[in-house]
Amino acid sequence: MHTLHLKISAKLELSSNVSAFACELFILELGARTFSSKALACNQRNRSRQLLMNKVLYNLSEQCGALLLQHHWQLTTAESCTGGWIARSITAVAGSSEWFETGLVTYSDAAKQKLLNVPAEYFEPGACGAVSEETVIAMAFGALRVSGAQFAVATSGIAGPGGGNAHKPVGTVWIGWATQLPGTSVRSLARVQRFGGDRESVRRQTVQAALEGLLQQLREETK
Repeated sequence: MHTLHLKISAKLELSSNVSAFACELFILELGARTFSSKALACNQRNRSRQLLMNKVLYNLSEQCGALLLQHHWQLTTAESCTGGWIARSITAVAGSSEWFETGLVTYSDAAKQKLLNVPAEYFEPGACGAVSEETVIAMAFGALRVSGAQFAVATSGIAGPGGGNAHKPVGTVWIGWATQLPGTSVRSLARVQRFGGDRESVRRQTVQAALEGLLQQLREETK
């Protein structure tokens, strides 16, 4: 602010005809430049964080793919709150067609029932609801059934900004994994997460957690 005062004073001394209007324009222009610089710096920081996170997701997908390919296994996804982001991360890896079978986005309750055979009673008043352990496990089982893959990951959550309540606040996400190898019964695991941040951040964190859990499952199967 002190520097701004000096510049205006110097400008006024150069000409006695400088109007208050010209001074206001100068102040507005300087303020716009300052705002523009701050916005640019903020955008650059956000872009750097996004590139770093994309690299994390890519590396996780690549590691999962290497293990799936090594054992001739196939992966399927059943996504709700992530809207296909897990499948997008997986298919960013060249050669993923060798180990990625199917990506399902079942966003509505009706789609979960129709495509994944999630029981209708889960969505009745007072029942567990879409964002629950029961639902993501059923989604993962359904994805295995319709795809014939050996591994499945499913997501269902409240990314926000609305839709939360006292029992399931915004940022609540259930992630489920299911595995069925030849000659074995279906095994499943589900975890609930409470993610902070805005809608995009919640969804991005969900994708990362889903891939990390998948990688853990794959490593356990290859011990």
